Amino acid sequence: MHGITKVIHQRVDMQAKYVKEQLKVANKRIVKLTSTLNDIERYSKRRDLIIIGIPTKQMEDTTSIIIDLTKSVSVNIGIKDIFATHFLPVRRVDSTQPVIVSFVCADERQVIYSKHQRLKQMYNYKQVSINEHLTLVNNTIYVRARKKLDKRRVFVRHGSIMM
Repeated sequence: MHGITKVIHQRVDMQAKYVKEQLKVANKRIVKLTSTLNDIERYSKRRDLIIIGIPTKQMEDTTSIIIDLTKSVSVNIGIKDIFATHFLPVRRVDSTQPVIVSFVCADERQVIYSKHQRLKQMYNYKQVSINEHLTLVNNTIYVRARKKLDKRRVFVRHGSIMM
């Protein structure tokens, strides 16, 4: 009986070792696929901006809101330059609805994003902030980095978190 038990334990140990090795391989592949998926998602959001704090009236056209905002920072954007705009759901009842805007060309988006600091100097848009559209993974990293590190040193560039 003792010999059979020993053989069974050896086989179980071998199978457990094999399963552990397979699990390591699978975990490495999951990490790589998750990273690849995040890169693809980041690339797909490269033409988008999230605009928060825009004073709006109910049922107002988001495209015209964006065109007015861009004119205020001396950027001439027309309807043909905007692929899509719409309101995003709000997390808190007392906050304004964020607007997501997707541009036809990433260059137009970059021109507007580069001038977003000018909004702070304008009376109508003091409360408005313009952010890059981050992936869920990158947004989580960004929020945690800003909590743990110096907020002024953590920033976003083309969807990637920088320090």
